[in-house]
Order: sequence, then C-alpha cells, then structure tokens
Amino acid sequence: LGVIDQSVKSYSTALRFYKVILESHPNYLLANEIKFNMAVCNLEIGLLGAAEELFKAIIKRSVDKKTSIIY
Repeated sequence: LGVIDQSVKSYSTALRFYKVILESHPNYLLANEIKFNMAVCNLEIGLLGAAEELFKAIIKRSVDKKTSIIY
C-alpha cells in the first residue's frame, strides 16, 4: 500500500504504511528498501533531516561494504 500511495504522490500516507510495516516487522528482509522509500517520501514533502537520517541508516546497514562514502 505504501508503494501505491507513493506512486500517486500521497507521501504522508505512504510513510504511515511504511512505518506500520517496520514497527511490526523490524527485521523484515526488505527493511532497507522500505527505508529508502521512506527517505524519498520525506524528501518529497520537504523533511530533509528525516530523509538524510534514513539514507545514512541505509548506508550503514548496506550489505555492500566495498564502497566508502565520506560525510
């Protein structure tokens, strides 16, 4: 449902659905994908700080440790 809302630019509603999934299943296999979608939604509604935090969390938990990113 979050992806559907995000695709029709209903970002706040999409964020609510994404949060419900992560709260009920914090170790969900697609957690990083959900967090990425949440970051994009936050960017679209102008919550840059929240988006940045999510992007950083995704990078820290990334499976691919070959690339290094300097902050």
